[in-house]
Amino acid sequence: MRADGVGLSLSYDKGEANGVWASLSGDQLTGKNVEDNWRVRWMTGYYYKVINQNNRRVTIGLNNMIWHYDKDLSGYSLGQGGYYSPQEYLSFAIPVMWRGAHGKTGRGSWVRLARGRIHAPKPCRVIR
Repeated sequence: MRADGVGLSLSYDKGEANGVWASLSGDQLTGKNVEDNWRVRWMTGYYYKVINQNNRRVTIGLNNMIWHYDKDLSGYSLGQGGYYSPQEYLSFAIPVMWRGAHGKTGRGSWVRLARGRIHAPKPCRVIR
């Protein structure tokens, strides 16, 4: 499987409480024993830093993803050249991240990271 395409990513975060990001990409998909396909993906997000300290950060946000593939090849089994490629995919998520650090980099330092999200994808339809 090979994806050749273009993409544009933007983000805005001045180190204050809020940040946003967006990504748009389009790819032509080709490979051995797989049908040619193309996809477009649009993803955006907003996050709020509940705690924003040098050694500790907690963020909560809202993300969405919209994907479109020309052909849905998801139903193919292993060895037949299939891959997850829904013709329509819409998802909303509420990501939560906690990160903490202690000490300077090197010996005696530690970093902890925890992530979670509430995720609500749009049900996919499979038409055969």
